[in-house]
Amino acid sequence: MLIPIIWIPGIALYGAPVVAWLFQYPRRISILCMTAGWVIAVIVVMAAALGLVRLAL
Repeated sequence: MLIPIIWIPGIALYGAPVVAWLFQYPRRISILCMTAGWVIAVIVVMAAALGLVRLAL
């Protein structure tokens, strides 16, 4: 659930730890999920910036 939370504007990476705390996720799994979501977001933004992926039609 943490990976989709990272993509929501306004919540992003700042809200994910709060969600993890509210649902009492184990710390290691929470950090792993938040890091994976961040890495995916970085890759998508970099690909779009380099023109490898077209996000808008």
